[in-house]
Amino acid sequence: RRQRQMCIRDRNIFSMNPVHAAAHILTINNRRLFMTVLPKDPVILLSYINTQLRDFYPSLDELCSSLNADKQTLCNTLAQIDYYYDETSNQFV
Repeated sequence: RRQRQMCIRDRNIFSMNPVHAAAHILTINNRRLFMTVLPKDPVILLSYINTQLRDFYPSLDELCSSLNADKQTLCNTLAQIDYYYDETSNQFV
C-alpha cells in the first residue's frame, strides 16, 4: 500500500488552530471553544508549553487561565525534569 502524503491543502487545516496538538472543538451557543488536553509526558509537556508561551501567550498566568490548567501542578510536573519558569524569557528553562 502506498502511504498518503499530506499535501499543502491539508497542512493549512492544521495550522489554523493554534492549539491543534491536542484540541477538541466544542460548540456551545454557536461559539467554538477549544478544550485542550495537556500532554502527560513531562518532556512533551515542556515542548508544548514553551511553544504555546512563545507563540501565543505573554505569560504563564495567561496560558494557564486560557487552558484551564493549574499553574502549580504544571510547574511541579516540569520541575521533575529540572525545568523552571523564567518570567523574563517567558519560557521553562
